Amino acid sequence: MVEAHQQGKSIDKYRLMNHLGDGTFGVVYLAIDTTDNSQVAIKVFKGLDEQVASTFQAEIEAAQFKDEHPYVLSLLGAGKSQLMVGGEAQEDVLYVTSELAPNGDLFDFVEATKGLDDR
Repeated sequence: MVEAHQQGKSIDKYRLMNHLGDGTFGVVYLAIDTTDNSQVAIKVFKGLDEQVASTFQAEIEAAQFKDEHPYVLSLLGAGKSQLMVGGEAQEDVLYVTSELAPNGDLFDFVEATKGLDDR
């Protein structure tokens, strides 16, 4: 598999590095914020139809609960931009950038720890 960084993929200030996972509505990458070289997770949504836009909005709204729950990742940014490959614009995409979960995705973490506290 050719990793995203080998193809020169980027969105705004984020350089996409490695593919982390796929979901129904998007693909998640490890990315580097080129302003400070920090690692983040970036979900690039598949398409721009009404259902995808609704899911995008729901993820932004869910991030508002960060202060109320320790298992919600901090939203670092979101928007609509162009996916760049090798310096050339490919397509318009919606994306959400969040802090990188150090233990992988939530499903794997819950499975490994036998559940989460309900606090």
